[in-house]
Amino acid sequence: MTEQELFRKLGGFNPIKDFGAPKENIAINPFTGKPIVSNAGQLATSMTRGIPQLATGFVDLAGLPLTMSGLLDDKDIFGSTAYLDSKGLLPPKQTGTANMLAEMGSSMINPPLAAKGALLGLAGMVGKSSKLPTKETVKFDPRFDDRVREQVKLENIKPKIQSNNIQQNVPQVSLTDFEGRPFITSMADRTRADGLLTGIGDVNFNYGVDMLGGQGYPFLFKNQQWASGELPVRQMDELAKMIKKDTGQNPIHIPWRMAPTGGDFSHMTGETMLAYADVAMPLKQKKKADKLIKKLIPEWKGMSDPSSIKQYSDAPDATRKEIQKQLDIQFRESGGLGRGEARLAVTDPKQLNAKDGGIQNVGEFFADKDILFKPEQHRSYPFVLQGKGIGQVKNDKNIYELLDINKRTQLDNKGKPTGKIINIDKKNPTSDDLRSLQMKPYSGTITEELLKKLGY
Repeated sequence: MTEQELFRKLGGFNPIKDFGAPKENIAINPFTGKPIVSNAGQLATSMTRGIPQLATGFVDLAGLPLTMSGLLDDKDIFGSTAYLDSKGLLPPKQTGTANMLAEMGSSMINPPLAAKGALLGLAGMVGKSSKLPTKETVKFDPRFDDRVREQVKLENIKPKIQSNNIQQNVPQVSLTDFEGRPFITSMADRTRADGLLTGIGDVNFNYGVDMLGGQGYPFLFKNQQWASGELPVRQMDELAKMIKKDTGQNPIHIPWRMAPTGGDFSHMTGETMLAYADVAMPLKQKKKADKLIKKLIPEWKGMSDPSSIKQYSDAPDATRKEIQKQLDIQFRESGGLGRGEARLAVTDPKQLNAKDGGIQNVGEFFADKDILFKPEQHRSYPFVLQGKGIGQVKNDKNIYELLDINKRTQLDNKGKPTGKIINIDKKNPTSDDLRSLQMKPYSGTITEELLKKLGY
């Protein structure tokens, strides 16, 4: 239904056609095209304005929980009095006591509007404002879940974290502290590393989910700088050893930030969905979900069995993501947790709305040390490069600003090069620009010239 159709359905007329474009609070006579300045004409305008409110009052009343809580503005609720007013679909509001009384009188027989007035008056008596206390909402990158209805849920996500008291004590550093040092960069998801996720909102988990990062991983375990799969770890290890041989220095590590969906590979997103479902979903729905998962993991014993959670984490990436997808599609409306909600819950709060490709934490590789295999430590990333975390950079520079790369080869939808050369905007790289960095680790040196280009 268009805005004009809505207005006609409410028993009104087209103010643009019938009144002409209004100026401030002056209505236009539809027959003469001149402003209505007489008292009688303004009185009639006020009454005409009040009549459609017989219908819009129901919309106003229905939207009251959203407007009084501050989640939505009156004019953002489709079909409300304020909405029609903001679109110019009501005659302009007239000033003067008589005109206001006329508008009120023509809509006074409207019970919803009267109820709204009473509630707003009550709210005004309770506090100095006519609005109830507003809820604090989470500001996040909309790509955590681009479905409009899900984004409303994400605004109110409240993860419960049993803190490890580590991340808040990471020292602040500057890139100038590393002048002359070689560096290696690789991608990092946005997952948090600040403790144990024990619940979300009013749902307390039967088993917590370890938050291991991500960017914060180097500060969790002594002499461990980075964890990942076997291939990327071996690539970084070879590059670190080569740099150490050429320069005599251990390279520092400056990982760059992935998109909001980058953490789906990690066990944390799916484990959070399972832990939530175990508590919040009705038994019938839990059995249905367990039956579905058992088709993907034949040994599955049920989401309430701790051994099954390890089975989930040990499953291939494609299987984990399919379980996330099905829990989201089939069960988020029957007590389960949406995929976007889970992503947000396991995300480092500092990265909820941060730019892709941004740098954050800095560590140092111990290039002379061997690769470690610790599958019991980070179930998603069992191979570990030894080293240490150093600190967090103060300015969120983009990784391309540090690299001597200005062009790249275009990639097709499957990530294969097409041969076409693309220029890179180093401060605002595209998702494809960043995707080209995922193929292998890259390296550079923090030189005086680079620091000057970065504005230091």
